[in-house]
Amino acid sequence: MADDADLAQRHEEFRRELGLRAARAGVCELATPSAFGLCEGCGDPIEAERREALPAARRCFHCQEAAERRLRLRVR
Repeated sequence: MADDADLAQRHEEFRRELGLRAARAGVCELATPSAFGLCEGCGDPIEAERREALPAARRCFHCQEAAERRLRLRVR
C-alpha cells in the first residue's frame, strides 16, 4: 500500500506528464477542434461549464477522465 509521499509523487508525475503532453500537442493552437468547443476525443460539444472553468479544455469531461485513467495506469 502506498503512503502519502508515494501518492504525492505519483500525482506530481501525473500532472507533469499532462503538462508535457499538452505542450507537445500545442494547446494554444487555434486550429484545433477544441477552439470550436468540440471534444478532440469524441467530437461532441465540450460542456459549457467545463469550457467556462477551463477555456483551453480539449476534451469533454468523460473523454478527459478516460485519458487521465489511461495515463494513471501507464504511470504505475
